[in-house]
Amino acid sequence: MNTELLALLDSYKNLFHSTSDLGATIVEGASPDDLRTVAGKLSGIVSRTPRSDPTPLVFLGDVFVAFLKPRRGELSCYANSANIHRHAFEQVKTVCSRIPHAMRRASLTWLHHVEAGVNSTDHKQISTWLDAAEKHSMNIAQLRNHIREDRRIKSQPETPHEGSAGEDSTNATTVQFRDEKFTKSMRVLAELRLLTRAVTSNQNHWRSWDADQRKRAAQTVVPFIEFVETMKAALAGTSDAA
Repeated sequence: MNTELLALLDSYKNLFHSTSDLGATIVEGASPDDLRTVAGKLSGIVSRTPRSDPTPLVFLGDVFVAFLKPRRGELSCYANSANIHRHAFEQVKTVCSRIPHAMRRASLTWLHHVEAGVNSTDHKQISTWLDAAEKHSMNIAQLRNHIREDRRIKSQPETPHEGSAGEDSTNATTVQFRDEKFTKSMRVLAELRLLTRAVTSNQNHWRSWDADQRKRAAQTVVPFIEFVETMKAALAGTSDAA
């Protein structure tokens, strides 16, 4: 942790039950006013910390989740103070709420937890994915592929038992499977729009990244690059056919 964050934690140690590089467990019944004071200070630290160090932002997410009932516009306010996109902070808040500090794995990076947290709301499922990543020393891309394959297998319709449901059951399963595919397609498109907005609105920032940050980003977006190339190939095929 950077010295500025350590000094803040020392000043408000009564608010934190436990802390690590992956966030904090907030003391139950912590004063909302104190939490908001700390959140304001954390947003300033986030704005002054390189994006390669997510720790202050994760702390901000944990503190914000502890608000329980945020005020209208409060999330945007802290995102602006932290100099990050609102959608980026929403993602951090979501992951912090789905993966409490006690569930996080010290041997994994924050991005590992993001991959698991954005793909499920179930604590047991998330723990299973994190356990696999820890056991097999998965990198981000490997964990993403593991989650994708796991979800694909679980989304497949079960084959009806012979004589148990008949043709009506088969038709109902097929319709349900098609509905699930449509829902997943809409979810992917929605997430792509969020990603596009985030990249576009922050291009002045990511264009100034150093070599290490660019390398990490390149490793993270490998599946996205594959997706773009596949879509471009499909588009070219359509143009050729026309």
